[in-house]
Amino acid sequence: MSRSAALGRADLEWESRLVAAYHKLSKAEELVVRDADKHADLLETYNREFHNALISGCNSRWLLHFHGLMYDQSLRYRMLAFRVKDFPRDQSRREHKQILDAALGRDADALVTVLGTHITKGAELYAQHEAAAQGRARARRKTKGQ
Repeated sequence: MSRSAALGRADLEWESRLVAAYHKLSKAEELVVRDADKHADLLETYNREFHNALISGCNSRWLLHFHGLMYDQSLRYRMLAFRVKDFPRDQSRREHKQILDAALGRDADALVTVLGTHITKGAELYAQHEAAAQGRARARRKTKGQ
């Protein structure tokens, strides 16, 4: 809803905020590839800025507040997923570019689709990683018990 509202009111100022935020985010993503531990906080700062810029034009304090709450709640999953060494960082980079392109193209349907994937990916990947780790631990315990 907030993204559709933001797209409906999009103007040059909104586009400028979004493009500038994307530029900083894409640079932070490059740094994370080189040293994830060192640049994790920077990436999170610019990721938040990008997503905030995306909805900044919606003109609804309630939607902006709710987005902030949901973003904060999802932070836990992003930080846990960040610890997964095989996290598909290239996929996140592609998704951010797709989000930017859909937003600038005022394509609300494409935007909602890519955001749905983008938002749930971290929690899903961390859950898969944890399930695999628990399976390996059970297998080790079973092997030791024989």
